[in-house]
Amino acid sequence: MTPEDLLAYVDGELDPESRDRVERELALRPEWVGELSDLCRQRLLLAEVVRGPIPSAPSAEPPLVPASSHRLLAAIPPAPVRRRVRIAAAGLAAAAGVALVIGVILALAGRGATVTGPVAGGGAYSARPQPREVRVVPRRPADAASPVRPAYADPGEPDLPREDPPPFAEPERSPGAAAPAVAAVPESAPPAAPEKVAPPVPAEPPVIRTVAEPVLARVEAVSGKVQILRGPNNRKVLPAARDVGLVRGDAVQVQGKGRAVICYPDGCRLEAGPDTSVAFSTHTGDGTGENLGIAKKVFLRDGALAVEAVPQPEGLPLLLVTGQAEVRVLGTRFTLEAEKDRTHLEVLEGRVRMTRRQDGAVIEVRAGEFATTAPGGPLMSRPMRSDAGLIALYDFAEGQGLFVLDQSGAGKPIPLRIANPNAASWLAGSLLVHNPTIVASPDAATKIIRACKVSRELTVEAWVQQRAGGGGGYVVALASNPFNINFLLEQTGPETFAFHLRTGKTREIGAAVAARGPLPYDRPVHVVYTRAASGAGALYLDGVRRAEHVVPGDFSTWDDSYRLAVAGDAKGRKPWRGEIRLVAVYNRALTPAEVAMSFRAGAR
Repeated sequence: MTPEDLLAYVDGELDPESRDRVERELALRPEWVGELSDLCRQRLLLAEVVRGPIPSAPSAEPPLVPASSHRLLAAIPPAPVRRRVRIAAAGLAAAAGVALVIGVILALAGRGATVTGPVAGGGAYSARPQPREVRVVPRRPADAASPVRPAYADPGEPDLPREDPPPFAEPERSPGAAAPAVAAVPESAPPAAPEKVAPPVPAEPPVIRTVAEPVLARVEAVSGKVQILRGPNNRKVLPAARDVGLVRGDAVQVQGKGRAVICYPDGCRLEAGPDTSVAFSTHTGDGTGENLGIAKKVFLRDGALAVEAVPQPEGLPLLLVTGQAEVRVLGTRFTLEAEKDRTHLEVLEGRVRMTRRQDGAVIEVRAGEFATTAPGGPLMSRPMRSDAGLIALYDFAEGQGLFVLDQSGAGKPIPLRIANPNAASWLAGSLLVHNPTIVASPDAATKIIRACKVSRELTVEAWVQQRAGGGGGYVVALASNPFNINFLLEQTGPETFAFHLRTGKTREIGAAVAARGPLPYDRPVHVVYTRAASGAGALYLDGVRRAEHVVPGDFSTWDDSYRLAVAGDAKGRKPWRGEIRLVAVYNRALTPAEVAMSFRAGAR
């Protein structure tokens, strides 16, 4: 509430709503009622002054400026009157109003508060403390003889001489006449009790309706450290657990030696191996009519994925995408591996169509075949190597370092360490041993020895190419020396290989079988030895059986402390010089068909 509101209230110029608002505020502040009554009395006295004799000459003074912008001379100590101020009746009325406003302001200032708020007709207002300096105007004896005439000074007004106004003469009255009645100021009505305003009802928060993403698949099993990445850019990390649903955009990340199995509602199963990252999405398919719908789409970012896909509706294939290839599946079982610059596919059942994204080349891979997308090479399917019973695998693809890693994924790995790196050189997918050195496991080949003792079967496979004038030597050996062995594969001549096997029915040197055949000098040779539980053994060269023998007994007499070595034994005896591309050990005897398939598959 402002002084203008009080002035309008006293003059009766407020509309009913604003007047009620002022009265409610006065009811809340009873200390203002007495002061308002005093101001009403002052206004009546000023009105009497205004009704006195006024000169009729038109005023040459400029029109009064609004009261809110004047400096009131009433607040300034009295000074000698220098000129007469001609004030019209309207000017005196305005002066009376301004004086009333000043009174309100001074009254509120005397209480240490200043009123702030909207203009008349506005909303609520509030009072805030504000210290002010009040200057007391001394009263002169002459002020009692004549009433004070309010006057205004304007900074831009010229300094003109002024004349004293004529003294105010009180009208004469006959003896015995009663004194003129003074208008009585009505007493203020008792303040009405403030209306109780109900507290505002808080608005209900808006309901945000979201459409939940449908669950595409669920986690069936996990082992090790597995996480689910969700949300924009897969920033939200959730722990993977059984029966957790996966929606479009989710990714499953398997760390270390973990494992995760994801199952679709129709029975499709995906098994993510160690260090694998796979994301899930959908595609619209290429069907028409009733077959037009949402099909499965999986992104293999890194690692290995084993897939068992049930028959899919026509036109809605399961789509697997890597950085280099796209695989469309209608119903099959296969494995897919993705690396930085290659994708490897092996089909176990059914057929899979593979597309190389670089140039759009397409190939169909059948059961028992594999295909690899490599930069610059032809895209073609080849027979797949068997991995059933595989317990040690070395593909010599490291390209650098002192170790040849075991890639079988079975049991505890058995790495092979190169004792003298200057005696060997890494090539693309092979290790060239050009001087004698030891390439052997630091510890005993325990998992090979134990697995073969249980199965009583064995297969040893190697892809090798001897250097000209190499002179033979041990290609693969699980032995301590030439007279104490578990097994060893030896090249005895340019076209001759021999295999020695120890059983409970042989001496420590074992029983040997040798094979000779026309072998090429310009490419690696595929050498395989198999021994079944019945004792039947065979030696294959380039997929062809070249020699057979029978070795009765089992492997119970094998020495558990022997280490696995290539290009010589574990102590550097009988060194072999040449290029080694692959070495594999199985705890079962491969069939002739599997040996032939491994030969067609090649060293990779």
